[in-house]
Amino acid sequence: VVVAGVSVGRVEAIRVDAEDFTAIATLRVMSGLKLPTDSMASIKTTGLIGDKYILLAPGADETSLKAGDRITMTESSVDIESLIGKMAFGSVEKENSPAPAPVP
Repeated sequence: VVVAGVSVGRVEAIRVDAEDFTAIATLRVMSGLKLPTDSMASIKTTGLIGDKYILLAPGADETSLKAGDRITMTESSVDIESLIGKMAFGSVEKENSPAPAPVP
């Protein structure tokens, strides 16, 4: 768990909510860290295919999150492996497609 490029905690658990099938991550952050209630959590990757981590972007709300509160503003990670696969598949598709008709 990172804020402003600094490691401030870790992911304690990850589970799936049985009712709405959303992922729920339990985070433990350093004591004394006051995150506004409108903070956002994003899943990021170190490098192209590195480990994933959670980046917390503090909001501007004057009230702070308390133990057990939920961060509802989230952003999913970009799936680099899928993007690379799509790019490779697109390249293969272009190689196998017929050549364009000659211009008269």
